[in-house]
Amino acid sequence: MGTPATTLRELVAARARELGLARVGVASCAELPHLAVVERWLADGCAGELRFRGELARRAQPRSLAPEAQSAIVAALPCPSAPSPELAGRGRIARFAQRGDYHTELHLRLRRLTAALGEALGRPLRFAVAVDSAPLLERELAMAAGLGFIGKNTMLVAPGLGSHLVLGTLLVELPLAPDAPRPAGCGRCRLCLDACPTGALGEPFRVDARRCISYLTIEHRGAIAEELRGAIAPWLFGCDLCQEACPHNHPRADARLARAAGQGPVPALAALELAELLALSSTGYRRLVRGRALRRVDRAQLVRNAALCAGAELRRGARDPRLLVALERTAASFPNPVAAEAARWALDKLS
Repeated sequence: MGTPATTLRELVAARARELGLARVGVASCAELPHLAVVERWLADGCAGELRFRGELARRAQPRSLAPEAQSAIVAALPCPSAPSPELAGRGRIARFAQRGDYHTELHLRLRRLTAALGEALGRPLRFAVAVDSAPLLERELAMAAGLGFIGKNTMLVAPGLGSHLVLGTLLVELPLAPDAPRPAGCGRCRLCLDACPTGALGEPFRVDARRCISYLTIEHRGAIAEELRGAIAPWLFGCDLCQEACPHNHPRADARLARAAGQGPVPALAALELAELLALSSTGYRRLVRGRALRRVDRAQLVRNAALCAGAELRRGARDPRLLVALERTAASFPNPVAAEAARWALDKLS
C-alpha cells in the first residue's frame, strides 16, 4: 500500500526545511507556456553567445530530461549577503558566488530529498536533478510551482524572500498535486530597469544579454565592447544592481534568507583585490576558484575584468602604484590577447 500523496507533500516541505532550502513548490511536467516569448528573444539576438538554439523545444519540456517524470519539485537556495566590502582597489563578486558552488550544493540537497521520498515509499525512485546547467526553463518552472513571480528584471522574486535565490529542480515519477502560480507583483515599479547602467533592461521582462554586466563578465569570453567597458566596474563576476534596487530585497527579506541558509557567504569573496588578480598565476587561479561558482570563468576572463575595473579605479583618481605596475605587466606580457588589450585600454584611458 502506497504512501498518501498528502503525506508525501508534507514530507517534501519538512525535509526541504531541514536541508536549508528557502522555499519549495511542485509543478506538473506539462509543457511550459511561454516558449514563444523566448523564441522572440532569441530571434532578436538578445541571447548573445548563450547556447539555446537547437534545444529550445527541450527547455520547455521537463520530460525531455526525465520521460517518466510526473512532477517537478522546484527548490530555492538562499544567497544571504556578506558585509558590504571596502571597494578601494577591489572588484565586486555577485552574491550567488560568495559561497560554495551552488550547483554542487543544490544537487546534493535535492538528492537527499529524493532519498527521503524513496525511504518513505520503501523503494528507489526514478528521478533527474537539474541545476542551472541542464536544458530547462527553470524560472518559468519555479513560477509554475508557486515559488514566486518573474520580475521586470527577469529574475524570480519570492515574496517575503526577494530574488537573491538560486534554483534547482527535481523531476520525479510521483504524481504530486501542483501548487498554484503566484500573481505578478511588480506593479508600476521600474526601479530595476532604471538601475541598469548599460541599458540591458531596455523594457520590462526582457534582458539583452549582450549589454548585461553579468553576462559580459561571466559568459562572454571575447573583448567587451568599448562603449560598455566604463560601466563594468566595480563588477568582476556577475552583477547585483537590478536586484539591489528591487523593493522585495529589503533588510527583513535578507534576514530571512540568512536564517534559511544556515550557511552564510564567505566575506572574503564579496570583493577581490584587483592588483592580485592582475598578477594571478595559473596555480593561484585554480586555488581561487576551486569548489566555487567562480570556476565558470577562466583566468583570462578574470584578468580582463580586473583590468577594466582597475582602469575605472585609476580614472577616479586613485594612484595605487600596485595597480599601475600590474596593468603595465598585464598589457606587456599576459598571454591572452583579450586580457592584455583590456589592460592597454585601461592605461590609455588613464593617460
